[in-house]
Amino acid sequence: MTNQEIEKSGSESVARDFIAAMNTHDVEALTRLLADDVTWTFLGDFEFSGTHEGRNAVFADFMGVAGALFEPPAQPPLEIRTVVAQNGTVAVEFTARMETKIGRDYENHYVMMLEVADGQVQHVREYNDTLYLRKACYA
Repeated sequence: MTNQEIEKSGSESVARDFIAAMNTHDVEALTRLLADDVTWTFLGDFEFSGTHEGRNAVFADFMGVAGALFEPPAQPPLEIRTVVAQNGTVAVEFTARMETKIGRDYENHYVMMLEVADGQVQHVREYNDTLYLRKACYA
C-alpha cells in the first residue's frame, strides 16, 4: 500500500467514525475526533451560521443550537451516500432524516468537506439546502 493509499484510508476512516459518532451523539468520540482548534463553517443566515472556532464553540454555538431544532432521533439519522478522500480532505455526502421540534418530517441532503490531519478533523465546511432547512424547522 502506498503512503497516499494509507493516508486516504486513514482520513476516510476518521470521517466515517465522525459521522458514526454524530449518529449516536457520542460526545466522547466527537471530542476525540475533533481537534481542539477545529473550525466548522455552516453557510446561511441562521443563528448558528458562520464559522465556529474551537471544539467548545462547535459544541455550544453550533451543535447545541442547531440540534435544538430537532427531536431526538429514534434511529441513526445520518445515512452516508458517498465518501471520497484525497490528500487529507474527505467529502462526505449524506442524507439526514429526523423530526423537527415543530413536528415536521425532515429529510435534507448534505455534503461535508472535512480536512483531516493526525487522526482528527481540523476543518468542516457543511453544505445543505438551507431553504428547505428553514421551511422544515421554523414556523
